[in-house]
Order: sequence, then structure tokens, then C-alpha cells
Amino acid sequence: MDQRAVERQSTAFVASCCSFGRSADCRLLNISAQGCLIEVAEPILREGNRIRIKISGISSLDGEVMCHEGTQAGVSFAATLHPAVVAYIAGCLEADLAEFPPLTPAG
Repeated sequence: MDQRAVERQSTAFVASCCSFGRSADCRLLNISAQGCLIEVAEPILREGNRIRIKISGISSLDGEVMCHEGTQAGVSFAATLHPAVVAYIAGCLEADLAEFPPLTPAG
């Protein structure tokens, strides 16, 4: 069983990410003060990659890919987020979940 020191909050928010000059749409699946789980439209991420996640209207989140499987990746943030920031990201996005567009690869 996966045990974490910090509780994760579920989200389903579309953002974008870039790593090593490549970018793709991504979906933020959950978030905590220390990291998040994302799903990427294209499998551009590998363990150890530095990543920047851009959420419209919110400052970018920098981190490192700690694990990945297919198009999903676990990201550890470069700096711990304040709990209010996590709550804001998770809470303010709930209204957007009704219109949840599918991820589509660039091309």
C-alpha cells in the first residue's frame, strides 16, 4: 500500500508542461504540498526530468519527475507549496471539472 507523508487532493485540471524543450498538454490528477500526479497527452517525460507545469492564472510549478508509467508521471516539486496554495489550486478548479476536455497530442 502506498503511504504518503502528505495528503493529496484530487483534481482534474488541464494545464501544460514542458521538459527539456518539449511541451505537451497535461492533466493534473492530484496535488499535495510536495508534488503531484499528472497525465500527459504525449509520453515526453522520463524519471529524473526537470519539469515546469503551467496552470493558467497561477504561477508555474517547477519539479522533477520521480516516476512515470506510460503517460502518467509523479512529480516532486522543487519547493514545498503552502497548504493554502494547494487548497486554492484544488478548490478553485472544482468548478471547471464539469467541462473536462480530453487530452490530445500535439500534431
